[in-house]
Formats: sequence, structure tokens, C-alpha cells
Amino acid sequence: MKKNTLLILLLLIGLPPLNAIAQRYEVAAQLQELGKHEEALVQFVALSAIGNKDAQFSVAAMNFNGQGTKKDYIEGYAWMTIAASKGSEQAQGVLDKFASKLSPEQLAQAKLRHDELVQTYGDAAIHKNLMPTETLNNTRGNFRDRKPLRKPTAKYPKEAERRYLDGQTLISFTVGADGRTRNQRVTSYTSDLFIKPSLISVKGFLYQPSKIGDVPVPVYSVSNRFTFQMIGGNGEYKQKALVKVLSEAKSKVEHGSSHDRYEYAFLAEGLRQYLSDENRTLFNDAHKWNTAAAIDGHPFAKFDLGTRILYGEQCDADSSKSHFWLKSAAQDGVSEAQLLLGLERYNGVMFEKDEAIGLDWIRKAATNGNEFAKVQFAQLVTLNPQSDDKILAEARVYLNDVKLKDLIDKLSYHEANAALYSREGNFKKARKFQKKALKEAKKYKLPTALMEKNMQGLQENKVITQLIDTSNT
Repeated sequence: MKKNTLLILLLLIGLPPLNAIAQRYEVAAQLQELGKHEEALVQFVALSAIGNKDAQFSVAAMNFNGQGTKKDYIEGYAWMTIAASKGSEQAQGVLDKFASKLSPEQLAQAKLRHDELVQTYGDAAIHKNLMPTETLNNTRGNFRDRKPLRKPTAKYPKEAERRYLDGQTLISFTVGADGRTRNQRVTSYTSDLFIKPSLISVKGFLYQPSKIGDVPVPVYSVSNRFTFQMIGGNGEYKQKALVKVLSEAKSKVEHGSSHDRYEYAFLAEGLRQYLSDENRTLFNDAHKWNTAAAIDGHPFAKFDLGTRILYGEQCDADSSKSHFWLKSAAQDGVSEAQLLLGLERYNGVMFEKDEAIGLDWIRKAATNGNEFAKVQFAQLVTLNPQSDDKILAEARVYLNDVKLKDLIDKLSYHEANAALYSREGNFKKARKFQKKALKEAKKYKLPTALMEKNMQGLQENKVITQLIDTSNT
């Protein structure tokens, strides 16, 4: 069966919206055009710290021209030397011009200043401190990755079968310290007919959880790709159409915007499995251009890069580098980055443990409209015996504000409500939500021993103090 260009629904992949984006080169340039030189300079310096050569050139030019700062030829010359480090003819031309205007003493001062700047803004420093180290044999010390114990097969939807429709979904989720999946979310899909069976399957997954030493730990960014193909189908997609779409996207990466680079990386990563072996080699540079988009300050590219480095996806895992990129994306308002950064800081698995900082980032994600962040905030403060009435009231506001139609992980929502109501002394409502949690867990054939124990405790008006059982992991 031949597939039509359904795929070029472009996976309905749903590129993230580009609102509320900070620290992108285009935004900084626009600020400069509007005469907001001080604001633009702050953005250009921030982008310079992640290796953006155009931003480094702009910092130099603004120092030469006295825009957003006092006119300083020595500072400008030092910055322009940084910008020229990769062979920019324009930057080199400016250096040649000003070399004749500066005295030998000023040039010596510029050299000293350049030597200071290169420690932070130079290519070698940025690569060492921030860029992923590609590797084929990634090891992560005493970290042991998860192993699947049960992965129910997704059922082929009858409507898709009736229409001879093939397709794919990519579902992301957390694997908890108990091996259960949480925060399931749809990353991409070719037809919405395939979403429901994919989510039903993922909700029933069970893993032997990841461990650091002998301690089970959660992993917050896991993905599973579901491919739906009719029996008897030849699995071949129209290569000409796919190559055309990817070629058009790739043609913009060299001289286009940060979004052009991110869009190509996103499409190349999502469509590569549909390409023939020969065509796949033409578009095997998704990571390269996602990194380039991150260097341009694209917030979702920074989030993707930070996540990739955190979990060592085709690169060495590095918590320091990952923290930089995730924090930068979080500061730009990416709620998934805020949530991931917050959870890792709160639990202290991959990053230095700091519950206050972690909880604040989760709060930001919740306020930013991330439905699961609202649930996570409520769960964490409810289970913390040190939580006072004020923060428990805040948790209640978040839970009451959850838009259930937008929340896939209703099991975690029911559990959080049951636990919080028990802390509030409302055991009738606590039992009501615990009953819903049990029903949801049984629906997906998940372990319920702890849930049953908590229900028994609620019958005796005892507060729920534990939601994750790691005793059998």
C-alpha cells in the first residue's frame, strides 16, 4: 500500500509556539533597532556566552559606537577579536580598520582584555563548558539505566484500519522510582487516531527503574515511538515528498533564523525513520542544527539540548552543562524546562539538591500553565512533613486549578488529591479520590499494594505519607 503525503502533515508535530521567547538573537537585534541599546546589549552579551558570533560582533560594534555603554575602542577591539575567531571577514575587516586607529599601548591593553574575555567567551571555553561531547560509548558512573518489564502493545485503531491508514506517535513520559510512568504527554503524531491507543499502552508500561548505586531514581524525560502499520503494507513512504520537505527546511539553516534551524532539526529528527537508508544520510545532522539554534538562543532548542546532555543521548552525560541549558530555557519561560529543572533540583538526582530552589521552579512551571507541574507541586509539599498551612493552601489552589481535560496523567492527580485532602483532615474526600486512583491503576494493571494500604489508612483517618513504593525495585 502506498502512503500519501499524510506524513507531511509534518507530523502534526506541532512545533512549539514562539511566544515569550527571550535571549534570541532576533529579539536582541530588534531591541537595538528600536533604540533600546542597553536592553539589546544585555541580550547580546548573554548570547555571546553561548558562542553566538553575531552577538559577539554586535557587542563589539556597540562598544565602538557607544550604544548601551560608553564608547570604548579597547573593549570593542577585544570583543571583535573574539567575533573574528572563526574567520569572519567582516569582523576581520573591522579589526584591520581600528588597528591603525589604536596606539601600540591601546592594542596591548586590548590584547590583555581579549585574554580575559576568551576565558568565558572563547570557542574553546564554550565548547569545554557548554557543548555536548559526542560519544559512542556513553557511561554515567554508577548510574544504571531503566529496563522495561512490561510494555503492552498499542492496539491498531479500527478507524485507521478502515481507512488503510499507517502512522506514528512519539509519547514522552517520566519513569518514576517505582518503575511506573507519569506525566505522559504527546510529543508528535501523524494522525490523532493513533494518540489514544499509544497513551493507553504507555500508561501500562512498567520498568525496573534507573538507579544510582542501589537507590532507585526517577528519570523525567523518556520517550517511546509507536509505529502503526497495516499488515501487508510495504512500509515505504514517498521518498521524493519527504526529501523535498526536508531539503526546503535545510536550505534555510545556514542564513536563516534560529527558528529555521530549530524547525529543520525538529523535522529531521522526527522524519528520519521514514527515510530510506540512502536518504537518511542526507539529513543526519539534526543534533548539529539544534545545537546551532540553541547557540542562537532559541529556548526550545536549549531545552532539547539540555535534556539530551542530562541523559547522555548520543553524547556524554554532563549535569553541569545540562543545568546551564535547562536553566537558560527555564528563564526563557519554557514550562517543561522549568518543571524538569525544578524536579531535578528538588530531588537532587542529577543536580545539586536544593528543595527551595527546586520547588520555586516547579511553582513557576505551574503558574506558567503546566498542568502536571500543578500536580507535582501539590504532591511534593503534601508529602513533606515540614509543609505549613500556607504552602498546603497554595497546593490546594493549584490542584483545584488543574484543567483535567488537558491533563493526561489523571492517576497522579487523584493520588495528589487524596494525599492533600488527608493532610487537610477531609478524609471523606480523600477516600473518594483514593478510590478513583485505585480504579485508574487497575485499569492499566499497575501494582496497587501501596494504594490499597493508603486506602486502609484513610478508612482509619490516617494521613497519606507515601505515594511511591520502591520496596520491590
